[in-house]
Amino acid sequence: MKSTLSIGIFFLSLFLFSCSSSSSIQDGGRTYSSVEDYLRTVSGIRVIGSGTSAKVVLTTVGKTFGSSDYSTLYVIDGQQIGNSIQDADELINPNDIKRVKVWSVGDATIRFGINGAYGAIEFLMKK
Repeated sequence: MKSTLSIGIFFLSLFLFSCSSSSSIQDGGRTYSSVEDYLRTVSGIRVIGSGTSAKVVLTTVGKTFGSSDYSTLYVIDGQQIGNSIQDADELINPNDIKRVKVWSVGDATIRFGINGAYGAIEFLMKK
């Protein structure tokens, strides 16, 4: 009985750990020139390249999610806007970002369906 309970707790902790997400709050004094610039400061995100060739990948537990074939979902205040950092950059003033939530692959799929299959970056904007 004790070993069954231990195994259950072990699997529950694995599930909770794999579904974790992180967020970052904008630092008050800094001004950002682009969404790409802002995302470079967010834990759990790696921005590769710059400008129109910029690629954003999510990193968790030493693994990288995202490649040239698969893209992260971008969301603004709950509204899915697509899989392009360039689209997000056109729609968002980076200095109006209140917070960014990085959704892990599992959580993004649960929250956003198939569109979140490679994780999601949700921008919560200042009101």
